[in-house]
Amino acid sequence: MQDKAEILRKLPLLKGLSDGDISGIAATAEFITYETGDTICRQGDVGRDLYILVSGSVLIQQGSRILAKLDAGDVVGELAVLDDQPRSADVVAVEEVILLEIRGAEFGALL
Repeated sequence: MQDKAEILRKLPLLKGLSDGDISGIAATAEFITYETGDTICRQGDVGRDLYILVSGSVLIQQGSRILAKLDAGDVVGELAVLDDQPRSADVVAVEEVILLEIRGAEFGALL
């Protein structure tokens, strides 16, 4: 398993943050595993958490319409951290997925 800070340093969203800031975010982040078919986020739910795909793939969908497929290294929920609005789509695991979850409250406090 990769180091949390190493994963965070690769994200364009966090580019320019100091090592101390990255370490602060990494300290609050948690690895979470989802199985094939699990719904990670539901359209309409209020969520403030950000997810980084460490391994596996997810589908972003509205009903039966697939909007995107995301893979390791991609980010889900970046808008929810910033705008505090309901989720605009479902996020469903295509296979076993390991995510690095960053809680919106902690992320906001660090910003």
